[in-house]
Order: sequence, then structure tokens, then C-alpha cells
Amino acid sequence: MSNAMRTALLVVQIIIAVVLLSVIGYTVSRLYADDSLLLLSPVMQENSRLSLLLNVFMPSVLHIVASVIAAGLLRYHYRSQTGIEAQILPVLLLASTIGYVVLLPWFSFVSKQVALSAPVISAIYHFSQIFIALGYAGCALMHNSALELNLNRYMFSIFVFSVFGVSIAPITSNSLVEPVISHMPNNMFSIAVLAIEIIAIVAFTIGLIKESNKHERMRYLAFILMTVGSSFLCNYFSVAFNIAGIIFFVTGAFFLVFLTRTYQVWT
Repeated sequence: MSNAMRTALLVVQIIIAVVLLSVIGYTVSRLYADDSLLLLSPVMQENSRLSLLLNVFMPSVLHIVASVIAAGLLRYHYRSQTGIEAQILPVLLLASTIGYVVLLPWFSFVSKQVALSAPVISAIYHFSQIFIALGYAGCALMHNSALELNLNRYMFSIFVFSVFGVSIAPITSNSLVEPVISHMPNNMFSIAVLAIEIIAIVAFTIGLIKESNKHERMRYLAFILMTVGSSFLCNYFSVAFNIAGIIFFVTGAFFLVFLTRTYQVWT
């Protein structure tokens, strides 16, 4: 992937992040505006504003910001344009940001205006989750030589598979109408994504155990932390998972950026 392409992806990610952060800011301000109609709604009767801030909005902001910063640092500190990380990571970080369209129903809830239709939001969210999981899994398997495939072909393959996964994922009326409190995907979809993420983590762990080079072991550890952190943040809205997810994701991203500045990346 050329530097121009990575720059373009970063610009798109920044634009999407700014839009989503603006939506989150507006939503939170409206929730704290003491609007009686909002406060008397069933959603607000079941969830306090503080719990929503801690469980949903604050972790979303932190993950979006961390993803953009990681993408920016990797863009300007990367030494390779052709390695596994250089090809896959920019797209995965973009997908993690796009996945937060799942919060748009909150904007509709407080503003009574529809930004995107519910089926579109659900499709984008489901697509981003399976795409991210397959991306990390492919990165792990290819570096362990368990998967011999051209990177561009693999990216195209997971794109097609993600679209197929979205097309067969059942969409319930509850997941489309109510703002997201816990998690959006249906159980079968969540299990499928979790299984892919476990494959990625196991593959990275095997590489970590087998590798003798200190820098390479740190790189494996960085990817394990990012995979686990991303899973926690994208699939579960709870204080415990959010705290752990942010710590894992940021730590993994920091390790990876540090290593790419001091050591030759995978090629």
C-alpha cells in the first residue's frame, strides 16, 4: 500500500471521527439538558445518564481518538509500504472508527432526526466487526506462514466475506429501533466474530511462544493486546470491559508504534 493510499485512508478516518465525535458530543449535551420528554422515555428510565456516559459514550470517544492517533503515528513512522502491518492495519483502524455508526440511533433519539436508516447502520456495524476480526486473524496466520495468500487478494477476500456475513445476519426490530445499550449483534453473529478473534489471538500467541527475537515477540504481544482490546470495546458496553479494552488497545498500539520506529517491520 502506497503512502498516498495510507494518507487517503487516514484523512477519511479523521473526517469520520470528527463527525462521530460531534454526534456524540451533541447527544451527551442533549441527554444532560434536562429535557423532560427524553428523561421520561423508557430508555432513560432504565439507564442513568452517568451509566450511559461511562458504558457507552466515553469509551467510544476514547477508542475513536486512540484509533485515529494510532493510524496517524503508524502512517508517519512506518518504514515499509508492503509488509503485513502496512497493508492491513490502516484499513482495520479505519473500520474500527466506522463501526461507531452504531451510536447514530442515539442521535436520532435525542434529535428526532434520522441520520442513517436503521438497516444501513446495522449493516455497516456488522460489516466492520467481521472485517476487523478477519483482518487480525489473517495478519496472525500469514505471519505464522499458516496462510499463504497475496495481501491484496486477502483484503479483497475478507471484504467479500464480510459483505456476505452482513447479508445473512438476521436483523431484529429491537436492534434497529432502540439506541444501543449493551451490544448490537445477534448471538450467532457475536459467536462467529468471537471465534475468529480467538483464532487470531491463538495464532499470535503461538508465534509469541515460538519466536526468539525480542522485537518480534513484542510485536506479537502488541497485536494480541490490540485484538483483545478491540474485541472488548466493539462488542461489549460495560465499565469493566471498556476499561480493559482501552488499556489493552492503547498499550498494544503504543508498543507497535514504538517498535516500528526502532526496528525493521515485517516485509
